[in-house]
Amino acid sequence: MTGVVLDQIRDRGDDMHHGGGHWWWWLVAVALLVLLIVAIAALFKRPPSGAASRPTSIPSRSPAEALLAARLARGEIDEDEYRSCRDALRG
Repeated sequence: MTGVVLDQIRDRGDDMHHGGGHWWWWLVAVALLVLLIVAIAALFKRPPSGAASRPTSIPSRSPAEALLAARLARGEIDEDEYRSCRDALRG
């Protein structure tokens, strides 16, 4: 009994190595490997979430303009006075 099973295994192995087996499984394996490599590369290439909507540089505000904006926020000055002072600061 054992000899028959071993003979069948040997025969099946010979078929696969001599073109009679499932050679197309190698193509499937290579295709899956390529897809895996592409997926990993895409993960590393993609920017982190939210990075596309974030500005690359924030315009800096002078300390005088920041103080002026704080006065506007507290209600110490109105919008017209804020704009005129801001325009005067910017020159």
